[in-house]
Amino acid sequence: MNEGLIVLLIWLLFAGTLMYYTYRRGQKALSIFPPIDTVKVLYRDRKASVKSNKSLWTKLGAISNSVDLVVTDTELWVKGNKFIASFMTKYDILHKIPLSKVTSVHRKGDRIKLRFKPENYLEKELVIQTTQTSKFIELVKDQIK
Repeated sequence: MNEGLIVLLIWLLFAGTLMYYTYRRGQKALSIFPPIDTVKVLYRDRKASVKSNKSLWTKLGAISNSVDLVVTDTELWVKGNKFIASFMTKYDILHKIPLSKVTSVHRKGDRIKLRFKPENYLEKELVIQTTQTSKFIELVKDQIK
C-alpha cells in the first residue's frame, strides 16, 4: 500500500471520529431544549452572534452569525446546531434562561448586554447581536416585568 494512501486513511479516520464526537456532544447539549413547535415563539433569529463575558477565555470564544436566539413566553434560548453546540457549552454560550432570571437587558451600540442569574451561580452576562435589536429588547423587557 502506498504511504500517502495510509496517511490519508488515518487522517480520514481521525477527522471522522472527531466529527462524530463533536456531533454527539452537541446532540447531548441540545437535549435540554424541547421541540420548537411545542412552545409559543415570540422572537427568533437564526443568525445571531453571541459571546459570554464570564472570563477572558469565554470572551475570546464568540460565535458569529450561527446562533439560534429564541424568545418564548417564559424563556430565552441561546442555542446552535448539533456541530457547534459542543463549542457553545465550552465557551458558556449555550443557555436556556427562564425570563424570570433575567436581571437586565440594554443596548450598547449595535449590541445587547443581557444579564441573568442562574440557579446557585453568580450573575452572568451575554453580549448579543441580532437583526432586530429593538424588538428583542422590547420583548425581553416586557416578559421580565
